[in-house]
Amino acid sequence: MCDYFPIRIHKTVELKPTFKQITVKRYRYPRILRFLPSTLLKWFERTHLVAKNPEIKVSKQRSGPRYIFGYHPHGIIAFGICGAFMGDGLGTTTIFPGIECFLLTLASQFMLPFYRNYLTASGVGLVTKQGIQALLDRDRSVAIVIGGASESLLSHPGSNSLILNRRKGFIRLALEMTGTGTYCKAHPTDTDICLVPVYGFGETDVYNSYDPKNHIEKGLHYNLFISYLSRALHALQEKIKSGFGFTLPFFWSRGIFNYDFGLLPNRSPINVVVGKPICVKRLFGNVPGDPVTDQEVDHYHKIYVRSLLSLFQKNEAKYLQSKHCNIEVVG
Repeated sequence: MCDYFPIRIHKTVELKPTFKQITVKRYRYPRILRFLPSTLLKWFERTHLVAKNPEIKVSKQRSGPRYIFGYHPHGIIAFGICGAFMGDGLGTTTIFPGIECFLLTLASQFMLPFYRNYLTASGVGLVTKQGIQALLDRDRSVAIVIGGASESLLSHPGSNSLILNRRKGFIRLALEMTGTGTYCKAHPTDTDICLVPVYGFGETDVYNSYDPKNHIEKGLHYNLFISYLSRALHALQEKIKSGFGFTLPFFWSRGIFNYDFGLLPNRSPINVVVGKPICVKRLFGNVPGDPVTDQEVDHYHKIYVRSLLSLFQKNEAKYLQSKHCNIEVVG
């Protein structure tokens, strides 16, 4: 299946593990006798009636930063981030050892019967402020599709259009939480939270899509019916997005026995490239716990955008099938 519909993950730099494993050897009484009082067990041990058995326990200890992985672009279904961070099908825990990452999605996705059970069983969490804070407080990392539902409407083969200028909430949250945990109090010089840009090359090539907004003006020149139909479809998409938080792109690809129409994804490779981490620290005289300023958010947002654009430019020739697909931040 990996060769039929290939999704691959690539790292550009090593990421410092959030956890390191510690092996501890300890001696314990046999499990069947542990219900007895400790004084009685000690007497049995002194009289050589029982002996402690050696046990090897492997525990985790915090040793590095937590990560917020920002995935781009959304595409129709965001296959790339699902393959990279939903489960371990691509060997992500081997590529980035010591990092426990959870994929997050909209709360409305958990309202669908049976589908919510599938998401829960796969370890998917809520992309809300409370959901992200809960995972970061437990020293876990999170993966988020930054563009969201609005970006899915821009997806079509060959496109690399992103909605990023208004997406600053994840940066503000990182600034609010950095340096506030017990680990940072014990290690004040260590980095606590890092932002990591991730780009899925080929994400938008998996499905063909119809953009009603793009056909509204075209329809005025060729066919009024096409224009009116496009307006109605675009209004429907906006209504769904405002009511449920996600939208309904009109897409198609291929079928089981044909290559012209269907809902199966096209056999187009998706290469998920993980960029260089951006260490988040408080700036301009602010310390952990102080209110986050817009100046700090804008500072890290500019760094994040530059890092993402640089990641795209360095890898587009290697992973993009078309050589004329430039990245564009449209909103």
